[in-house]
Amino acid sequence: MCRVIIAEDEYLERKVLKKIIKNTTKARVVGECNNGKSALELCEAVPCDLILLNLKMGGMDSIEVAQKIRNMNKNITIIITSAHITEDTKRFFLDLGIEEFVLKPTAPKILENIIKKYSSDKLHKHIEINEKHAKKNLKYYPSHLVSDHVLKTLAYIENNYKENITLDSVADQVYLSHHYISRLFKKEVGVTMSSYIIFRKLEEAKVLLMETEKSILDIAVILGFTEQSYFCKVFKKNLGQTPMEFRAGLKLAKNERKKILERYL
Repeated sequence: MCRVIIAEDEYLERKVLKKIIKNTTKARVVGECNNGKSALELCEAVPCDLILLNLKMGGMDSIEVAQKIRNMNKNITIIITSAHITEDTKRFFLDLGIEEFVLKPTAPKILENIIKKYSSDKLHKHIEINEKHAKKNLKYYPSHLVSDHVLKTLAYIENNYKENITLDSVADQVYLSHHYISRLFKKEVGVTMSSYIIFRKLEEAKVLLMETEKSILDIAVILGFTEQSYFCKVFKKNLGQTPMEFRAGLKLAKNERKKILERYL
């Protein structure tokens, strides 16, 4: 699910953008604001994947906002919206690696296609893990479009990672030996299949820890771990802290984030 922030000073245009995004199953709005300074604060306070940034807003120049967002998090996709944009202005954004521009009033189909494109790129082009507190950073950089066998394997894992997946069960789905698909997966994705499955489980664990009050035991069961202690051991080994410590850290920052969100939502 693509998490979107809308930075737009025109109230009616914000409503239109929210409605378009609401009608797509691939995205949800996690914040909105009406000026550049607020857009930057939201990006700092709220996890997001994509921001719709209006070219002309008060509070801070949009080019400066885009530069600061780029410096803060290069993984956030920035889409510039404007009723008119000159070639000179477009070049400034292109130099920042921003290639998406949407003319207002926004055509629903254009925005939906951009979101679909982003979601597809996120799944197929690269997978990167860079946890600040991890003891061992894992970075996955597939250097080319993966084969059909590996794409099917990724799709199967995506649909079943909450279960107790084995290499044999994956191999059965693609009609290959587990030795062959294991070697192919490692070659094309850059990490072992077992490590990737753990990665998906831990990504979902973080979501459950952030967005629900489920117990650590319940989360372990949901994600297919046979024992809570093993889940905690795997979590700490990869992320540098226990699930309890991770959730506690979130709660410490909750009040500050709430103050910021109350100002702009």
